[in-house]
Amino acid sequence: MWLQNEETILPVSKLAAVQFKNYLTQEADYILVGHHILEEAANQYENPLQAYAAHRASPLGGGFKTMTVFIEDLYNQFAYGEESPTALFEFLKTYYPVHKPSHLLLAGRSLTMYSTARQGGVNYFYRNNPSAFTFQNLIPPGGYPISDNNYVVGLDPSNLDAPAMAVGRIPAKNSQHLADYLDKAIEKDALGVTAPWQKELIHLSGGVSEFELNRYFNYLNGYKTIAEGLYLGGNVTTYRKRSNSTIELIDITGDLNEGRSLVTFFGHGAPTVIDIEIGFASDPTLNYQNKGKYPVMLFNGCDYGSAFGTTYTQGEDWIITPEKGASNIMANTSVGVDVILNRYSNAFYSRAFADSSSIYKTVGEVKQLAEVDFVENFGLVPLSYSHMEQMVLLGDPGTRMFPADKADYSLDATEVFFESFDESP
Repeated sequence: MWLQNEETILPVSKLAAVQFKNYLTQEADYILVGHHILEEAANQYENPLQAYAAHRASPLGGGFKTMTVFIEDLYNQFAYGEESPTALFEFLKTYYPVHKPSHLLLAGRSLTMYSTARQGGVNYFYRNNPSAFTFQNLIPPGGYPISDNNYVVGLDPSNLDAPAMAVGRIPAKNSQHLADYLDKAIEKDALGVTAPWQKELIHLSGGVSEFELNRYFNYLNGYKTIAEGLYLGGNVTTYRKRSNSTIELIDITGDLNEGRSLVTFFGHGAPTVIDIEIGFASDPTLNYQNKGKYPVMLFNGCDYGSAFGTTYTQGEDWIITPEKGASNIMANTSVGVDVILNRYSNAFYSRAFADSSSIYKTVGEVKQLAEVDFVENFGLVPLSYSHMEQMVLLGDPGTRMFPADKADYSLDATEVFFESFDESP
């Protein structure tokens, strides 16, 4: 027998019929998880969510078999109407064994369970009063500590401890944000391997003590050796923090405006700043003008990837700012330990630039393969394993950093000419 005070009982005033869907009848290798808010018309597209799925299904977008699912429908069908990550977990556990999709895009911003807002002099958690918040939780993360990788760990019976799919998130709060990012994704996909700057990389070496300044610089030099090796043949420019100050401003505007394929940082971080400060892409005073030249950015530090609260973070700014910024950002959502971050980044560089079978794959696939290697090499020790779980990818996992699947060669016609040595014809 259950006894309850009548005053605490919430009466059900109305019921709504829900039509369940048989998702298993549609084969897909690219799943786009959206929210109906993202279907609202934007400046460029009548339905940005639909346009996004159509692009990824097109030859330019990779020719994926795409399927769009709405988180509201998943709540009803897989979580009894509860707005919980459980819905997406249960959907993937049902769908993955049948069709084994390769990519998962979470197309909306999130608010974690501890997010609070103040209304009428009272602090509210999101769960208790969503209307108190300036934007809504569209696609929840896979629990707390914050992780999107959790959604795809445990799906593959042959490797239950590593991610089974490439997963990424566009931190779009509305349909216009999604539309702006789609424009950037289309530009990046159309680029192919036509631009020599795709072999150019930037390394940012931070730290707040002499020991850290040298240690992180040496870490980055290890990645440099990989990137400048046989397969990519890249050229790395390193900017090194020289002082023990908490933050040092380094101007990389000129480099990014010329174009760089990857920016890697190693130092101390937070959601809105790193110890080598590069600013917000949207800040007009910094003059970032890198339209069509959107890098992937890898941040080794604490909390930089934590774009899951009420604060507007630097990482999400670089992703959703139109016509400038980055295509993808990889960063930890919580505490980062330098030794373990170094192991992770070594695995990523090795898959991205030292493996002919993966150099041309999507950013999400390279990240996933690196994480499989990371788990195989360093096991399930909680401190190490948590770094894999909490390394988020902001942006579309279906974009490519360096899409050359054969030996590449670049020729600038303006640099080629015939000339006689003796003035004869």
